[in-house]
Amino acid sequence: MNGRAYISFFICCLLCYLLFRIAFMHSQWNHNFTIGYDVSGYYAYLPAHFIYDDLEQLKYMEDICKRYTSVSDNWSVAANGHKVQKYPIGMAILYAPAFGVAHFFADKWGFPQDGYSFPYQYFLSLYSVLFACLGLWLLRTCLLYYFKDLTVGIVLAIIVLATNYIVYAGLSAAMTHGYLFTLYALLIWLTILWHQQQKWGLAASIGLLYGLMVIVRPTEVIAILIPLLWGIDSRKAMKAKAQLVWQSKGQVALLTVCTIAVGMIQLLYWKKISGDWFYYSYDDQGFSFLSPYLMDGLFSYRKGWLIYTPVMIFALAGFWQLFKKTNQVFWACLVFVVMNVYIVYSWDIWWYGGSVGSRAVVQSYAILAFPFAAFVAWIMEQKKRALLIAWAAIVLVFADLNLMQTWQSHSAGGGWNGEYMTRAYYFSIIGSTQIKQENRKYLDVGRRIRDTRGMTFRQLYFEDFETPKDSNIVRIQDQKFEGNYAAIVNKDHPHAPYFEVPLTDIQPTSKAWIRAGVQIFFMDAEWNEWQMTSLVIEFWRGEELIESRPMRLHWLTDGWKWYHAYFERPLPRKMRENIQPNDRLKVYVLNQGSEKKLYIDNFAVELIEP
Repeated sequence: MNGRAYISFFICCLLCYLLFRIAFMHSQWNHNFTIGYDVSGYYAYLPAHFIYDDLEQLKYMEDICKRYTSVSDNWSVAANGHKVQKYPIGMAILYAPAFGVAHFFADKWGFPQDGYSFPYQYFLSLYSVLFACLGLWLLRTCLLYYFKDLTVGIVLAIIVLATNYIVYAGLSAAMTHGYLFTLYALLIWLTILWHQQQKWGLAASIGLLYGLMVIVRPTEVIAILIPLLWGIDSRKAMKAKAQLVWQSKGQVALLTVCTIAVGMIQLLYWKKISGDWFYYSYDDQGFSFLSPYLMDGLFSYRKGWLIYTPVMIFALAGFWQLFKKTNQVFWACLVFVVMNVYIVYSWDIWWYGGSVGSRAVVQSYAILAFPFAAFVAWIMEQKKRALLIAWAAIVLVFADLNLMQTWQSHSAGGGWNGEYMTRAYYFSIIGSTQIKQENRKYLDVGRRIRDTRGMTFRQLYFEDFETPKDSNIVRIQDQKFEGNYAAIVNKDHPHAPYFEVPLTDIQPTSKAWIRAGVQIFFMDAEWNEWQMTSLVIEFWRGEELIESRPMRLHWLTDGWKWYHAYFERPLPRKMRENIQPNDRLKVYVLNQGSEKKLYIDNFAVELIEP
């Protein structure tokens, strides 16, 4: 280890300052966002036990959810009627110091000691950033055992500036990922120390830490691979490691006991609340280990890890150099990363809700830092200066891309959608500071015709509601786009209008697109995206639905003005070369349960072909 690592020291100081600076610029605590959504589920154990003494029914949450709108109900009801927290208890243990300090100052500052007022939001935010900074310092210490000072500083800077770690260490630091990053860095450090000198205290610390990681996020059970495989670079080393473990079997037993002791905290909670030692709180959510979502998780524009964090390609490429130069940590890192990626993208909700890129792999950056450092060391050893300059330029572009995405995802006008990103929408907003609201349609439809030059347009259907073709349509005169009438779509009249035609009647070519369009007007916007009225294109083969593509209308415009909403879809692959007699096209406007009224006019369906 380099004892005079000044470069990485100053870089680490600057990065920690940056994380705090970002936290204060965003100041989630001023909007009660720190303890919200998933975090409110991780955190709920603390006020439920220490303030309200109500772990079983959580009756206080009804009032809390009204006062703090970002707080969500994260529980399931057990067979005995008790409410069991969805998320494990580990994060509540990590939050406890911030909770205790906040509870003290809430009384001193005159805020409600309800567990959610300003002091609780404020201190948890700062504590979370501080915890993330600790992770950077620990990771720096670990990397310096194997790599040069400058290399370590560069890797730390890239992780913060060019990956979504910056989101979960500065902006949304109370989420699990920044905490787990720090715990992984600590695990590596303790592992290095134990391999240098087998001390009982180190073994106990590894056991306590490992147990805590598992009850923070049960999939971190694979963290045991780090101490288990560390230092193994050959069969001889494997035998030596087995011999070391056997000679230290007493410490290994202590490590195991400490792990079980921490894990018992979760088991005791389940037993107390549900009556069972083991309780699955995620309801119908689970893993598909036989059919993982690897391609989606890695490369999709919805949430693909390497699409939104492309700089990590260099970390993956660095495994070769890690094998050649630092192979004593190669197998531990490689096996862990492979297992982690497989498990993370076997989860059925593989996009993990709203986030910037793939948040479930952020904690593994502490492991990926080692192959990344190996790659950086290799590139800096190359004699061709042009290669180094080209690589540095690419990294700067990736850092700029990451910071731009981070800004777009956290600014009011950034246009980022953490749930439904598509390729078409991504390229319609990336690099823009002024986002066109109408581009949100690409969140639903996913594709667009880039150029209609040389295309022919044939109208298949048109309804202006002057003499409606459907008797179920409800016409109105007080709001209309042109003519004398428009139509109303609401909960009582959910379909208006409805067009259906056999594809054999229109004879589309294999490269044909269907365009559906309608003029819309509303006064009250529907904010529940699951209930927004939609314009729908469907393709059917007999009774089989081949494709259904709804475009939500309420989020395309602000209302109080007529707006032309339209989108296009190509023929499904099944129908492009072989149109069958029972193939049908359906186009309609559908209310999804919204209480809000939507007025429509000039409903049209067109066929677009070369």
